[in-house]
Amino acid sequence: MSGPINPICYSKGARFNCRKSTTDNYETAAWAVEALINFIRTVLLMTDLELGTIWDPCCGRGAIVTELCRLLPRNRIIASDIREVKTIVSRAEYTMGVDMFLVDPLYIAGAKTAILNPPFSLADEMVIKLKELGFQNIFIFQRSQYSEGDKRYYALFEKFPEDADCDFIHRVSLEKEGQARLITSGMMTFSWFVWLENKHWEGTRLFR
Repeated sequence: MSGPINPICYSKGARFNCRKSTTDNYETAAWAVEALINFIRTVLLMTDLELGTIWDPCCGRGAIVTELCRLLPRNRIIASDIREVKTIVSRAEYTMGVDMFLVDPLYIAGAKTAILNPPFSLADEMVIKLKELGFQNIFIFQRSQYSEGDKRYYALFEKFPEDADCDFIHRVSLEKEGQARLITSGMMTFSWFVWLENKHWEGTRLFR
C-alpha cells in the first residue's frame, strides 16, 4: 500500500434530491480503498471469494468502485447512485437514478458486501437498510466522530454494533468531485466503520 497520501472523501447530496449540485460531492482517494482491502485480507483474513458480489449504492463518479475493480478483479462489482452522473469508466455494473431505499432486491441479488461512502446525514439509514436487505459485510467511510452521540447509538449502534473502527493516522483532505483542487487541508479525520456477519475483530486499526 502506498502512502501517506491525502485521502479524499466522497459523499452525495440529500436523499431524493437528484438535482443536488455536484459541488456538494467529493471523491474517495484510491489509497483509502486500498487500505481497506488490505485490512480485509491481512487482519480480517477474509478472502476475495468471501466478499462475493459488492455493491456501492452511492457511487458518484465511481472513485471507490474503480479501485474495487482493480483490487478485486474476480469479484462482481455493482455501482449505483440516486443522481444521474457521468461515471469513471470501469468494468463495474453502473446504474444511475437508483434510490437504495426503494431498490428492487433483484437488482442486487447475490450481493452480500457493501462498500460505500454515504452522506453523513444518511449513513445511519443506509446501514440499517443494508442490514434489512441482508448484507453480511458492510464497510462505510465516515468522519471519525460518526460513532459519537446518544441519538445515533440508540438508532444504530445499540441494535447493530460495529465490529471495527479503522482510523487513518493522517488527516483527510477533500477534493471536489471531478476536480483536482483541495477544498480543505486536513480539518477532519476519517475512518472505515465495519459490520461483519461471520467474523469479529474488536479494536481499532490505524491506516498509514
